Amino acid sequence: MASMLAINRACEAYKGKTGVYPPGTLERIEAAIVPSYMASFPRRDAWGTPFRIESTDLGREIRVVSAGRDRAFEKLGSLSETRGRQPRETGDPESDLVLENGRFVQYWGAVSPTGCSQPFLVTRSPHAPK
Repeated sequence: MASMLAINRACEAYKGKTGVYPPGTLERIEAAIVPSYMASFPRRDAWGTPFRIESTDLGREIRVVSAGRDRAFEKLGSLSETRGRQPRETGDPESDLVLENGRFVQYWGAVSPTGCSQPFLVTRSPHAPK
């Protein structure tokens, strides 16, 4: 989860400067944010599975997904299909951990950095470039 939060902070900093998230897939997003917004790009989750990262072509939305302990990605639909969905706690670390547009929309209660089982928003660091 720490790696997902680091990627999110860098993407939010990029958006703060450009007005949009870095567009494209993992490779294009990595090229856009390293080294200006983060020194190195974490490509794998805690179980060694590569993150699934996607952004809309216009950079309006972004998603970072960890496949979870089972290392199998769930079918999530496109970003436009899932827009506005309610956050969901699965309580199961085998489920995907899904961060969309700065908030976890699917998460395990045990990993919530707020220490509770409520959905939480990831905010931009006050030290991030403007």
